[in-house]
Amino acid sequence: MTDQTADIPEWGEKLSGFNSAIWRTSTSSPQMRSAMTALFLLDRAPDRAELLSRMDRLTRQYPALRQRVVEPMGPLGQPRLVVDPHFDLDFHVGLYRLPDPGTWDVLMRDVRRQIMADLDRDRPLWRAAVIEGLPGGRAALTMSMHHAIADGQGMVMMGAGLLDLTRESDMSHEPMPEPPTPGRVDRGTITVAALGSAGRRAGATGFRALGMIPGVTRTLLSDPVGSATEAVDMAASVSRLAQFHPAPLSQLLQARGATYTPRTLDVPFPALRAAAREHGGSLNDVFLAAVTGGMRRYHEEAGVSVERLRVNVPISFRTGDEGAVGNSVTTARIELDAWDPDVRTRVAQARAVVAAAKAEPFLPHIDALADVFRLAPVEVSVRLTQSSDVTASNVPGIPVPLYVGGAKVLRSYPLVPTLGAAVNITMLTYAGQWCSLGITTDDAAIPDADAFVRCLGEGFAEVGAEPGEHASDPLSSD
Repeated sequence: MTDQTADIPEWGEKLSGFNSAIWRTSTSSPQMRSAMTALFLLDRAPDRAELLSRMDRLTRQYPALRQRVVEPMGPLGQPRLVVDPHFDLDFHVGLYRLPDPGTWDVLMRDVRRQIMADLDRDRPLWRAAVIEGLPGGRAALTMSMHHAIADGQGMVMMGAGLLDLTRESDMSHEPMPEPPTPGRVDRGTITVAALGSAGRRAGATGFRALGMIPGVTRTLLSDPVGSATEAVDMAASVSRLAQFHPAPLSQLLQARGATYTPRTLDVPFPALRAAAREHGGSLNDVFLAAVTGGMRRYHEEAGVSVERLRVNVPISFRTGDEGAVGNSVTTARIELDAWDPDVRTRVAQARAVVAAAKAEPFLPHIDALADVFRLAPVEVSVRLTQSSDVTASNVPGIPVPLYVGGAKVLRSYPLVPTLGAAVNITMLTYAGQWCSLGITTDDAAIPDADAFVRCLGEGFAEVGAEPGEHASDPLSSD
């Protein structure tokens, strides 16, 4: 009997092993919340009708924004994204005003509440809000999205659908795509689909394995040494990537909690680019050198020595053919020296260590490893993530000034949950002017977020990219 549901679109799209693991841990542990937030500072409030029209179009272009997660019953199968028949745009897009005075600190307190509030798991996994009441008529726009449906680059790609190159939108001349059609899917039907899918996968895998035997045999006979070496290298790569570390390397950053604090920091893009040229590295190399320098200074202020740090570095495998939805990024855990004050040495080290991480043979296949960890107890996944000291991510942004609903984007900050590390530092370049950093600190590991951001700023000054006097408050820097 054939599975009649195999090609029916209403059954939805399965989350990959990596996305399933993210979804499972984020819904099972408050320490693993996975909603990424983009914070845009605008020169004025956007036109609400224009913004809602843009949002509606975006949800038609990217169906995941109109889909909810449905899980199968029991351990078999993977969660699926299915179209929400009750999708309501007004639920996902809010509008409110800050109390006076609308300072950056007041905005950060409000954003903190937003990013720690879990997304509604029975609805599409995103929300947005326009926040008015900032001085000079300025406003902010936040957009939060679950990491199970997009990585950082994917979120940038989707967010670009809201933006224009001028104050005047040209969207009205474009035909509106049809919205995705809702299906009739519940946990029972997903479970039936999972059983059928598991059977088909097992059969297909068996046939592929049988079909591969002649080719594998010829390869082994023609190049037995090379084949054996490749197998050993792959096994060693799996062992390195799956290695369990019992604790972070920093003695200062051992504690972990379920609350975190967002902060921002602006570094001039031309200065950081010049620093990269001066020290013989890429923008990412000098970014990592600045991060390790800032971490060293934070430890020195606390009277604690630090030699090495375990750093999560996202590595993208996105190609031009891939869309924005889903995750085309995996995370390499690397170790970097933090004690050495010589910038050129730290830049060279970052370049070499990241290159070695990218060359891991099994890294492009990490989703298969994530599929195994998806079935492990959540506590194991949480402990594995908590062995890292810092997550440092450099996301290429859009190199020209942008507008949304007639409002100019002045800054754009990526605020990402700590996901087990003591701190997440994500840098997004914008308009060829700014490297805007979103910094999220675990309150248990780093109780004074402002002191940490000041030390991080000193780390950037150390590499030759001075952040400036008001780098943590863009409302005061204008």
